[in-house]
Amino acid sequence: MMRSVAALTWGFMGARLHSINLFLAHALKFITLKYNSVCDVYDFVTPGASPRDFRQPFDMYGVESSPSVSIRGVNGLEALSEEFFDELAAHDVLLVNIFHWGSVISRLKAKFPHIKVIYYIHSLLVCENAACGGLSGERFALDLKNQESLIAAADGVIFPSHAEADYARRLYGIKKPTTVVYPLPIIPARVLEEPDFLPSFVKRRAPLEERVDNRIKFVYIGRCVRQKGLETLVDAFFKFFTRSNRKSLLTFVSDSNEIEEISETLSDRAKGKFRFLQAQNAIHLIDWINSRKRYLEFLHSLLIQNSIVIAPSLYDPFNIAVYEALSFGIKTVVSRLAGVTELLPDAHEGPCRLINPTSPLDAYLGMLQMANAAAPNRGTVSFPITPEMSYEALFRFMVGA
Repeated sequence: MMRSVAALTWGFMGARLHSINLFLAHALKFITLKYNSVCDVYDFVTPGASPRDFRQPFDMYGVESSPSVSIRGVNGLEALSEEFFDELAAHDVLLVNIFHWGSVISRLKAKFPHIKVIYYIHSLLVCENAACGGLSGERFALDLKNQESLIAAADGVIFPSHAEADYARRLYGIKKPTTVVYPLPIIPARVLEEPDFLPSFVKRRAPLEERVDNRIKFVYIGRCVRQKGLETLVDAFFKFFTRSNRKSLLTFVSDSNEIEEISETLSDRAKGKFRFLQAQNAIHLIDWINSRKRYLEFLHSLLIQNSIVIAPSLYDPFNIAVYEALSFGIKTVVSRLAGVTELLPDAHEGPCRLINPTSPLDAYLGMLQMANAAAPNRGTVSFPITPEMSYEALFRFMVGA
């Protein structure tokens, strides 16, 4: 039985890589409660970084603090020390979910070949590179080397979707044990089921008809980077705004630093459309919501307002934001390439329209279809896999790989 787990991640005590760490936090909580394991989270931090509030992650991910889960930041220099290697070697399993730890794990395995390392690949950098049109420079070369080192050193590899697993096997010819674990977070049942649960994002005292205006609202939730299909998104929304409804609104929910750089990911033609839409007050920017409770309230408000979540990703191993939106019954327009689509029935006709992310016209038609669709009911989509099933699969693989 697995007594102790060391989870090696990055950005756990901040807002970076939120979806990756959201799944990690929920999975570790499940493992500690069901199997009485002890979990130590090691968060890769920049040398000299100021201390973080260790209570923040529990609020951010909606997980109660537990004496069985410890969190501490580790900088690059400390991570290569003999003392830290000895500390890691005392655990039964190392679960690594970010490539930053590549060189550390390679050296650790050279010293302690027996230690079991499981690498949960949330994104293949080679695929990200292709979706972005080609990256270059020393930073990308180092990141790619770290990821390839992790794949080589790991005793088992986990993927967030079958499509991602197929890409990796073709790219690297992986022969070691592999599995697919969908990174599903838990959404409290009361949030989905209580009809009187009204979020702080909606005026509580106003009648429902007054809370919902006539604007057709599209919402993008996630990182503002090129592989997320922002070029297609801006082009498609521009078509919708100018051809179908000049009262429509597109909201971006993302990290504030990335929001400021949205236009940098766009071509000159798309930049012009984005600026036009901004001038028409058709673009709304919201900084990432770091409280899990407030984020779920925000999703609930999207359901009440009959909003539409759109995710036209060129490359997307899963997409937790879409999974959560569909869990609420929110209408969605999502790329056929997103891993989350593997959980949808083949003949799915619910509040979801799959699109070709390279076609702004197809994205526009998807937006138009969902805008004209009737408001869905709560729990419209029933997924074949529950979060608890994912956590159980993760635990079993870590034990048996």
